[in-house]
Amino acid sequence: MKTALGALALLMMAAPAMAQRQKDLCMGEVTTKLAPVKIAPGGKTVLTFTIPMKPGYHIYDAKPGTDIGLPTVFTPQAVAGVKYGAPIFPKPTIHDGTRIHEGVVVIKVPVTVAKNAKGMVNVGGGLKVQACNESGCLPPFTLKLGAPLIIGAK
Repeated sequence: MKTALGALALLMMAAPAMAQRQKDLCMGEVTTKLAPVKIAPGGKTVLTFTIPMKPGYHIYDAKPGTDIGLPTVFTPQAVAGVKYGAPIFPKPTIHDGTRIHEGVVVIKVPVTVAKNAKGMVNVGGGLKVQACNESGCLPPFTLKLGAPLIIGAK
């Protein structure tokens, strides 16, 4: 039993490093930005993820259209007074009937804050992707992405 628990603990500690290696194989530096960075209570902003895919690699659309690849899924980080809209993906490339994204992929997430919200919060979440090339697919991994948002009088 102790051996099994020890092995599980090692796997859990190795998971972030493995995800980083997978990301490094298929992507350049992923960036996150908010525009605007400071909004009034009750205001809106847009969270933008820019993912530069390495040549030959792609990720799947949120709605791939076939069961070949796993959809890209954004799971928002829960923040009091913050509501996330549905992610907006760029127009996909259709490859063998499947919707994919290649090159520089820009995903936008609308963000709205409550009228009584104030202070600085971190908005973002996890973006689960599966990257593939002509040789095959990497195991799915999650990018942890976020940016600070200042809520106050404009």
